[in-house]
Amino acid sequence: MKKLPQQAKPNPEEFARIAESIGRISDTGKALRASGLSRDATVVLLKHATGIPMKDIASVLNAVEDLRSWCLTR
Repeated sequence: MKKLPQQAKPNPEEFARIAESIGRISDTGKALRASGLSRDATVVLLKHATGIPMKDIASVLNAVEDLRSWCLTR
């Protein structure tokens, strides 16, 4: 049977940096929602700017706001 490689020990500094980045992404999503631009307008603008399908944009926007609680409270 093939041996699996050992996982590296978690680096506390790297974890803190990742956690901070997740928090900033979540805050940005909340700020976007509070900006006054409607949800539909935001999706249409992002679709026009990126060419990404609107359903994918909507899914990402839904997830971004909850990213902090989903990732950092487990």
